[in-house]
Amino acid sequence: YQTGHDSGAYCGIGIHGQWLYVNPRDEVVIAKMSSQPEPVDDRLDVELVAFFEALSRMV
Repeated sequence: YQTGHDSGAYCGIGIHGQWLYVNPRDEVVIAKMSSQPEPVDDRLDVELVAFFEALSRMV
């Protein structure tokens, strides 16, 4: 999944909340391991991308 942001960030998304976020511009990689009750939560996915982008800007 491409985020479409200037950072060139992209994600690998699994079911039940598994994530791999890569931001090449800021040299940030985030792995999120979880076991959410629902296999897919589109609303949460949008929030997580924003959260990962914010974390990338902080480092």
